[in-house]
Amino acid sequence: MKTLVLIPTFNERENISQLLTLLEAEALDVDVLFVDDGSPDGTELEIKRLAEINPRIHLLQRGGKFGIGSAHRDGIQWAYANRFDRLVTMDCDLTHLPADIPSLLTALTDSDVAIGTRYRSPKSLEGWNWRRKCLTRTAHLLTRFFLGLPYDCTGAFRAYRLDKISEDLFKIVHSPSYPFFFESLFILHHNGFKISEIPISLPPRTYGSSKMPPAEPFRGINHLCRMALDRILLPERFGCPKLQLAPNPNLAPSDGWNAYWERSKESGNLFYKSIATIYRRAVIAPRLTREIHNLFHQGNAVLHAGSGSGHVDRSIQSFIKITAVDSSLQALDIYRRCVPLASAAVHASVFELPFESNAFDGAYHLGVIEHFGPLEIGEFLRELHRVIKPGGRLLIFWPHQRATSVFVLKIWHHIAGKGAAPLHPPEISLAKDKNSVAKILKSSGFQMDSYSFGIRDFWIQAVIQATRVDD
Repeated sequence: MKTLVLIPTFNERENISQLLTLLEAEALDVDVLFVDDGSPDGTELEIKRLAEINPRIHLLQRGGKFGIGSAHRDGIQWAYANRFDRLVTMDCDLTHLPADIPSLLTALTDSDVAIGTRYRSPKSLEGWNWRRKCLTRTAHLLTRFFLGLPYDCTGAFRAYRLDKISEDLFKIVHSPSYPFFFESLFILHHNGFKISEIPISLPPRTYGSSKMPPAEPFRGINHLCRMALDRILLPERFGCPKLQLAPNPNLAPSDGWNAYWERSKESGNLFYKSIATIYRRAVIAPRLTREIHNLFHQGNAVLHAGSGSGHVDRSIQSFIKITAVDSSLQALDIYRRCVPLASAAVHASVFELPFESNAFDGAYHLGVIEHFGPLEIGEFLRELHRVIKPGGRLLIFWPHQRATSVFVLKIWHHIAGKGAAPLHPPEISLAKDKNSVAKILKSSGFQMDSYSFGIRDFWIQAVIQATRVDD
């Protein structure tokens, strides 16, 4: 495997020769790329001198000091362009020890990213001043709290399997400065890449001083808070689609769903979007997770018919093999960013599913059936009956006609006025009661096993479990 060591520099002339000597002592089969931001102390000239002696030393010159994050991003782009399989990133101030690189590379055998962590060894920050220790540990606690990341997220000493990670993933990272480190790691984690850690010890800087501006910690906290908000409201922002999405040329947009998903990207109705997102994450997602674990086994193939954006599917994507189907390309594009571990995203009508009979162990849908008339509901359920295996399970989240959300939305539309764009297509077939739902299911070949409508969902969804039966 071709391996590159990436080292950003700014005023590091005193450290370069010693760092390269330490690298050579490890007998590593690596190339070294220095990314220099126009150091005024002669760093660039020193790198060029050493590159003339050793052709495996490379220099990427930049026209100014554009930020440590952008230096890593440019260096990563250079690594992809030159077809390296593995990448190690480290600082040039001799706090990251080349002796730890073999452990990082070994960790890549079973993971996609390996991190040198400062939190597994009690002596890791021995010799650092109290201010540096305070900043480091505070950053660790904040990224853990706001982003749910248990890793050492703010350090630059890492190794990546570039042959497994798409270059497009790094293009999602917005920050050109220090937040690059926790933002890039969160995106890797969000997209399902395996991350491991090895303990390291960091000696104090050998030469020079910290390049971090005094205001940088505050900018980092601001960036972290914006990421935490996007994590709740716009999780697709962090997704790097793995699934192929082929438009179905025979499927005409219908029922205003494409327009609905286009409007969902706009900043209007932010209050409504926030409340709806919080409800999905706090109520629907946990309930869906419980129901899916009760109905299916690990690795079952399950169809999400009328998948929408998939915001609630993240919690079950590693438990079952999800095939998402929707008639809106916009919805599916969001879905494959939100649920990167799904098995497939298919552009199709739920009335004409492009799958063989008995293809799935079960199916589920949330907030779909109420948008259809009685004849369409029967057609939809019969198509689900066809693609589900005999004895397969069906899970339906069906908004109730006495739901609190129906009452609230009526008030919303009254306040907004007749000229306001609808928040979603009309709900023309809300669930009535247990008996009527059982009758509808039976007419399409399903036996209702359970029906729930109550406080657990704030009297919004009727949650129905059913089984495919055959005469």
